Amino acid sequence: MSAAYYLLAIGAGLGITLQTTLNDQLAKGVGGDSVAAALFSFIAGAVCLGLFSLMRGGIVTSLAAIPAQPWWSLLGGLLGAGALLSYVALAPKISLSALLELAIAGKITSSLAIDHFGPMGAVERPVSFVKFGGAVVMLTGLAIALFGDRWSALSSCLTPKTIANASIVSELSPCSAVSRIGSEIDFRNLARSTERPER
Repeated sequence: MSAAYYLLAIGAGLGITLQTTLNDQLAKGVGGDSVAAALFSFIAGAVCLGLFSLMRGGIVTSLAAIPAQPWWSLLGGLLGAGALLSYVALAPKISLSALLELAIAGKITSSLAIDHFGPMGAVERPVSFVKFGGAVVMLTGLAIALFGDRWSALSSCLTPKTIANASIVSELSPCSAVSRIGSEIDFRNLARSTERPER
């Protein structure tokens, strides 16, 4: 049974990725209005949940008990709306992969903290060193996926040959910043070599 739950969790993750993609396309289709796209997504989700609740039954009794719940337990809808809006707004700006990788990093760190300390009535599940180490490995992998290309480009710039030929490297290349530094170094070296020794 637990394997089925794991598969459902993976499917939910795939659904979140697809939902973000569809909402991004919807926002583009309505003039870039990410708020309208997020609102429609929430309305469509609310309608589907409402129909499912009516078919299941007992929804009235459950809704009647909501006012008696702690105030902080009612903030889930606000957080969900904020998360969905940020997904729609950020996807075209930082890319879908970067958005979801950063979101996963936030989910990993927050879920470990909630499991370990059990705040707000959550079930306390102490995090072992092995589990913590696995989370660190996952976060490291996410960092490589996010910044690996930039680190690789930067490391390729920091070579003696690249710096020596910095003056002919295009300003549009990823090494432009390093190229400018290399050009300054070459200019200073040339100036020093042409200086006449003092008598």
